[in-house]
Amino acid sequence: MEETAEPEEAKPRLCGYLKIGIKLGLVKTFKKRWFVFDDVRCKLLQYRGPNDNQPLGEINIAQACFSYDISDAEHLGLFEIRHKQQVWHLQASEAQTRMFWLQELQKHRRSYSYKQTSLSHSSSRTSRKVESSEDKGLAHPPLISVECPETATQMLAPVAPPSEEIGEHVADKKEAWTPDFNTITSQLKNALVLKKPLKSKDSYTLNEECCVDTVPTTQTLTNKDPMKKARLPTLKAFYRRRMSTNAETARILSSSEQECTKCQQLELFIMTLREDLAAADAELGAARTSNSELQKKIDCLELHRSSWNFLNSCDLEKDKLELLHNREEQTIDMQHQVALLSKQEQILNSKIETLEFENKDFKSNLSMFEETMQAKDEVVMSLSHRIIELEEEAENHRHCKKTGARVDGRSKFYEDDDVTSLREAEIKMREARDQITDLEDAVSAFETQNKFLSMEILELHQLREDGDVREVNLHTTCKEWEARYYQIHSKYLMLLNEWNKPRREGEQEEASTQEVVSRLLHDAIDGEELGLPEHPTRLSDSGSELYDAYGFSRHSMVSGGDASQSVIQKAEILKLRYEDIISKITDLDRVSVQVKWENFMAGLGSRDPARSQEVKNLVRAGVPHEFRCRIWSWCVDSRVAPKRAALPPKYYHSLLSARHGSTKHNPAAKQIELDLLRTLPDNKHYEDMSSAGVPKLRRVLLALSRHNPIVGYCQGLNRVAAIALLLLGEEQAFWCMVAIVEHIMPPDYYSSTLMAAQADQRVLKDLAAEKLPRLASHIDRYGVDLSLFTFNWFLCVFVDTSVSVELYLRIWDAFLYEGGKVLFRFALAILKQHEPAILQLNNYMAIYKHMQSMGTCCPDYKKLTHVAFGELNPFPMKHIASRRQAHLLQVKAEFEELQKMREEFQSSQTVETERDIWCEEDIT
Repeated sequence: MEETAEPEEAKPRLCGYLKIGIKLGLVKTFKKRWFVFDDVRCKLLQYRGPNDNQPLGEINIAQACFSYDISDAEHLGLFEIRHKQQVWHLQASEAQTRMFWLQELQKHRRSYSYKQTSLSHSSSRTSRKVESSEDKGLAHPPLISVECPETATQMLAPVAPPSEEIGEHVADKKEAWTPDFNTITSQLKNALVLKKPLKSKDSYTLNEECCVDTVPTTQTLTNKDPMKKARLPTLKAFYRRRMSTNAETARILSSSEQECTKCQQLELFIMTLREDLAAADAELGAARTSNSELQKKIDCLELHRSSWNFLNSCDLEKDKLELLHNREEQTIDMQHQVALLSKQEQILNSKIETLEFENKDFKSNLSMFEETMQAKDEVVMSLSHRIIELEEEAENHRHCKKTGARVDGRSKFYEDDDVTSLREAEIKMREARDQITDLEDAVSAFETQNKFLSMEILELHQLREDGDVREVNLHTTCKEWEARYYQIHSKYLMLLNEWNKPRREGEQEEASTQEVVSRLLHDAIDGEELGLPEHPTRLSDSGSELYDAYGFSRHSMVSGGDASQSVIQKAEILKLRYEDIISKITDLDRVSVQVKWENFMAGLGSRDPARSQEVKNLVRAGVPHEFRCRIWSWCVDSRVAPKRAALPPKYYHSLLSARHGSTKHNPAAKQIELDLLRTLPDNKHYEDMSSAGVPKLRRVLLALSRHNPIVGYCQGLNRVAAIALLLLGEEQAFWCMVAIVEHIMPPDYYSSTLMAAQADQRVLKDLAAEKLPRLASHIDRYGVDLSLFTFNWFLCVFVDTSVSVELYLRIWDAFLYEGGKVLFRFALAILKQHEPAILQLNNYMAIYKHMQSMGTCCPDYKKLTHVAFGELNPFPMKHIASRRQAHLLQVKAEFEELQKMREEFQSSQTVETERDIWCEEDIT
């Protein structure tokens, strides 16, 4: 066996947590949300969390522009996205993460625009490449990839992706920790101890440990006895620590955060609580503002109501005039009060200005005092150093007196002055370096912003050029179709003119008319004479009109037929295509389901979906063609994963290897070979021995017969395997067959006796009598056996010539997800839809013919699904299982009785044969 090449690793998705600005009344706050970029539609989807199925909103990146402001020191990672009249404010955790998001969004926007422009005309700037994979089915839609070249003027270096904040693993990491509320008090105390500032000038506290219940012993230094020689080094260390308090504290905090994971978890929890508290405060403020406004309106309405009641109660005009005079007096009083209040306001404003001026004076005095204090501190430090040096000098002087040496005190004094000036110069140099570093960082930030905005301008200019190219291509295509329309219209008018010519009675049709009609028929049949370019997103296939997306023939063309028959078939094909296009445009429910599936798959990423009611509803609504491969594979894996994990990695290939023996020794091989071309004869993947699906179908059925010798091969499995191969890869189709035969369907369903299949037919008959009593009694009255039509539905999972392709593919969606109960639901739903028509028929043959074509006469899949999963409820599986068991016992008893009758018949036949032999010997 040839080993298939390993698939290339998929590129990581652009997803992660961002904060988005949300308005709550009059207050704007930020909420943390999970954002995922959808490559197919070029949209940034916003989810509440990574496990949500449907997004809260979406941002169209294809026509959006990006910018950010570095002057906002409070929100370092803030950037904005603008599209038309909408603005979204998003915030990343840091500036590097922000730049990564912006560069990735720019790159994806450029790639999407380039792809749309390249596919809009055949002579594109790059060649299209169709990607195919062995793990996809025969009818899986091929992917058209267009490689986008890098921008020639790349100004910014690409930012490395922050692995801790971008990617699907971030979601699992964020949800890994749950707070322990039993130790939350002690953790808060330890966090406060770490971040507690110095309280006094003469004490210094340093906690070397973190996340402990008791505060460790602190090292306290006081200045009670400065003249002692043993305390002098400690005093120097104290002043050095005071000069570098901020840097030391930051270093301690950073090292403690790296060493203690509990503090990091606690900070994350506190951050979440603060966000919730801020959101609650914002909502409370908005509610208070709205309440005050409503209270004002209520007071105004109460005043109007009291006035109106008083006016209604007044019978005389005098009373009404008196009320008006009172209102005027009140108005004048209010005006005087307003004027008085405005004067008071002016006085208060002047006082405020005076106080502000005094405040400025106080601030200037405070700064002077601070400078004075700083100078005093420097003097204290210099004096302290001087005291230390004088004590050392005195000590040396006493020592010199003892030894008789001389001390030059004056030179020592000058030396001390030089040391002090050098230290001051060193401090000023350090401050100047810090300022230069800050200025360099600011210049670098502005330079990065300038480069990014320049790149954004170039990108937007390129987007505009791509849009112009697409507009020109669409205009050209419209002109070509318009020309084609006028051509067909002119031929149609010519034909009408020829037919409108007056003729005498009995006059034959002229040769010119026959020539016009034959030419028009020839143009209608020959599709290549249209001379129009194909749609760029569709693969060039000469038989695209003859087959649907799954390879099934739209209409069986009659070989050697006359021209009229070909025209009728062509007209039917065009009518089907017309109805399909119209349904895609006008069916809003179909569009809504498609959008829901796209949002669900975009948020899912490479993760497997979880079983939920929302996913079940999506599957019941129908899985789109482009997502069926993945959804079916997930349904199959969820059932066979334990068995598959217990077997060797290449178990399927080992079943097909030579050690299992030749196919000649397999009793099922001959029947499999006979059924290959009888499986789906109207599908191009199985129409002859050279088709691509026939060898795969043979291998899957042989592997299944070797994997499960008890079942071997049963007629009907070939159709099931053929449908699986249309949507799944070869090996995955084999495991799909294993899931259906051994997990979804009951045992003995595909055995030689088909006992479980016969029992299901009796269960269906009971359910029909329960859910559809009129129909059941009607077909029983005329002796129609329901299993004649439904047995193949259950055995082949509705893959039957009497059922339309789109219908049984939708049944397969729900069947693989929910199980065998779906077969009963849809069988009864089809019967319920045809119940009124069947009740109108009054003979056996009419009922038989109508029920033969029930599956092909159900075009309204939405209504059928509603009947199956809505009107037939309740539909408990326990009820079906109990009836299955009862009917299965009955079938087994009937089979054993039939087996006994066969054995008795065979024994009697043996006795009669021996008696005939004895009689012949006696005669001879």
